Amino acid sequence: MTNTRSESSAQLRPFPLRDYRRVLILARREEDVVYGCGGLIAHARECGIETTALILTDSTRADRDPAFDPVWRSETRPPAALLGYRLELDLVKGSALVPDGVLTLAISAACDRIQPDLVIAPCLDTPETGHQA
Repeated sequence: MTNTRSESSAQLRPFPLRDYRRVLILARREEDVVYGCGGLIAHARECGIETTALILTDSTRADRDPAFDPVWRSETRPPAALLGYRLELDLVKGSALVPDGVLTLAISAACDRIQPDLVIAPCLDTPETGHQA
């Protein structure tokens, strides 16, 4: 599948990951980190790059049984240990991201704390509105 907005107008070229020391990945939910950046995280570990995933929501939803949340969380922690990245969790209550001052301050504080050389954020082209903040 081709993303016509980005791939048709630019040539694909290797990403110089080795040029960075600290990477910060922004994600709405923990599983978004593994599904969206698992390969990049594995390569970063091989290059000795410190990687932190900042999970922007606690993923609670009104339409889901709250008893599911501890089970879901226990299943999403092992990939962090396996791939070797650090998790920072639960900055915003709920599962939706809203581009507001709270989110901006949370990301800014994390950047001050982590001092990343590279920040990876969700793609705005996704059809899932919760990823578009």
